[in-house]
Amino acid sequence: MRGAGMRAVLGAVALLAALAGSARADDLPCVDFVSSGAGGPPMLGWLIGASTVTIELQVKPGGIGTSITETFSVGVYEFTDGSRLRIDCRDYTLYPV
Repeated sequence: MRGAGMRAVLGAVALLAALAGSARADDLPCVDFVSSGAGGPPMLGWLIGASTVTIELQVKPGGIGTSITETFSVGVYEFTDGSRLRIDCRDYTLYPV
């Protein structure tokens, strides 16, 4: 059972490493303007600031430590209604505050 558990953990680490690597390759700067999605009121937002976010996942299976790091951009957009939202520039979804 211990061997099976270790293989599962190592498989998960390999998957996360692949995902983190692909996210880094696709990391693009934030666009200057965004619009609201379908179903909501029509709004336009413009980029007023951006920052780089780094998330690190540390895994220590069996005492052997490894970490996976993902870095991406988060933009702050001001919309025509005066609201300001933080948006993840990888997929242009709301970024949790």
